[in-house]
Amino acid sequence: LVDLATVMSAARPVSVLPTLLTLGNLACGLGAVLVAGSEQTHAGWLPIEVAAGLIVLAMVFDAVDGLAARAMQAATEFGAQLDSLADMVSFGIAPAVLLVEHSPWQSGLPFQLTIAAAVLFVCCVALRLARYNTEAAAESEQEDFAGLPSPAAAALVVAIVIFVSPSVGTLVLPLAFVTLGLLMVSSIPYSHAVQWLARQRLNTRGIALLVAGIAMTLAARQWAIPLVVGSYVAVPPLKMGWRRIMQSTGEQSAA
Repeated sequence: LVDLATVMSAARPVSVLPTLLTLGNLACGLGAVLVAGSEQTHAGWLPIEVAAGLIVLAMVFDAVDGLAARAMQAATEFGAQLDSLADMVSFGIAPAVLLVEHSPWQSGLPFQLTIAAAVLFVCCVALRLARYNTEAAAESEQEDFAGLPSPAAAALVVAIVIFVSPSVGTLVLPLAFVTLGLLMVSSIPYSHAVQWLARQRLNTRGIALLVAGIAMTLAARQWAIPLVVGSYVAVPPLKMGWRRIMQSTGEQSAA
């Protein structure tokens, strides 16, 4: 007979706090899906704006649950799988619903293209999360992600919806969804933004970055957040493209 006490002692307990934070991520994602499709306003806010805000709150939960798990030394395979399921809802399905409900076809784009962009985005999020789960051990030892993280892709979608005028945003969103989907399944290295911020110290370089960020926010105003998130998304592929151009140029000159 199997000793039940031995089995129970060998089982790793589920840490409550990181699990609750991950479930908070999932709840916000589900709330965004439900609110985005509603027709009534919420305390003066449009449903699209409330849904976008819930996705932002899901990002906060997603960032904090990982920090809590590492701080408590409670990172487990269970937590990683639960986190991916929550991310699929909050950063895959919820942004896709946001795209469809944002009605980009009203600007002349066919409805079928909007649906195709949403489906491609969700499929790429699923592929990105599945790849991360299979390569989590290898990626955790590196300073970069392989491919655009799904929360960053969702962040750019939210920034376009909230801060860009509807006349521009409705035209940009479908193209952004296709581009973001392809970047997620690429091998382009992206830095761990949360870990990078956690390692920064208030030195001269840090103060200069803070001042530059505040100045850009004041100058760009509603464009500041889309520019910051867009820079995070666009700079790595541009750097990789430039590096390859320089390498090919060097090889041609050497030949």
